[in-house]
Amino acid sequence: MPGNAAERVQVVFAEDHELFRAGMVRAIAAHPELELVAEASNGVDALAAIERLNPHVALIDVRMPGMDGLELCRSVTDRQPPLRTRVVLVTAFPDEVSHAEAAEAGAVRLLGKQGSRAQMCAELVASAQRTRLRLASQQPEASHDEASLADQGALD
Repeated sequence: MPGNAAERVQVVFAEDHELFRAGMVRAIAAHPELELVAEASNGVDALAAIERLNPHVALIDVRMPGMDGLELCRSVTDRQPPLRTRVVLVTAFPDEVSHAEAAEAGAVRLLGKQGSRAQMCAELVASAQRTRLRLASQQPEASHDEASLADQGALD
C-alpha cells in the first residue's frame, strides 16, 4: 500500500454542492492511498487545476456550473499532448447520464453519490491502479477504460 506522498494517488475533486464536497474532501484526506491536490466548485476551475497539476485521477460531478462534468471529461481526454488524468464521474441522479454516455465522454467510471465515501475513494485508487497497469504493459488505453464501464451494470 502506498504510504509516502510520491506514491499516493493524486486527486482533483470538483463538486458544486458544499456539503457533499466537504465530506468527500475529508474522506480523500483521510485515505492513506490518496492525496487531494486541488478542489473546485465548478468545471472551469476544475479543468484549470487538472491542466496545471495533471493528477492521476479527477473525481468530477456531472452537474456543475460553468462546465458540466461530461464537457470537462471530453476536454481532458481530448487534450493534446494527452494528460495522464483519468476522470471518474459522480452523479446524484442515476438517470441523468448513462454509462455509455460517460464512456463516450472518456470517463473510466460513473458513480452514484448514494454510494459510501469509502467506496468512492476505493474506486479512485482502483482507477489509478488500472492506469498504472496499462502504462506498464503498454496496452491501448481504451481497452481498460471501456472494460471498466462495461463491467458496471448499475451505478455503484
